[in-house]
Amino acid sequence: MQNQNSLSNAVYHHLDAVLPLLARKAAALDRGQAAVLAECVDLRVQMRAALGAYQAFKHDVIFDPAIRSNDVERAMLAREMKVNCIAAGEAFRRHIMQWTPEHIQHDWAKYEGAAQLALERLQQHIDAERSGITELLHRYGG
Repeated sequence: MQNQNSLSNAVYHHLDAVLPLLARKAAALDRGQAAVLAECVDLRVQMRAALGAYQAFKHDVIFDPAIRSNDVERAMLAREMKVNCIAAGEAFRRHIMQWTPEHIQHDWAKYEGAAQLALERLQQHIDAERSGITELLHRYGG
């Protein structure tokens, strides 16, 4: 496993790819339906790629090695974080599948609320996870 500093840097590298996309989505929502529809396909492709890369990194490099460790508390913390990560990913995928560009166009009012909620939940998950990963790395190192 990599050392704590390089793991921490890698986490922030992934967050540097994800967080601007969330901000871009929030800005499009603020500008309204036309802005969301104009960016929808491209932004979704970028978000899937960035979130997928981040998820694969966390699972392969942080969570799975911690789960395989002989430290019961460390394994429990990592397992809980992995489950939460998978749940957040599934919620994002359901949102994307439900809200096609056509559905957004036909039901903007519901989409706007659902998108705001999805963004808030994803941001909360990322914040909690960043804190948890920091704790996991700080307590146990790389």
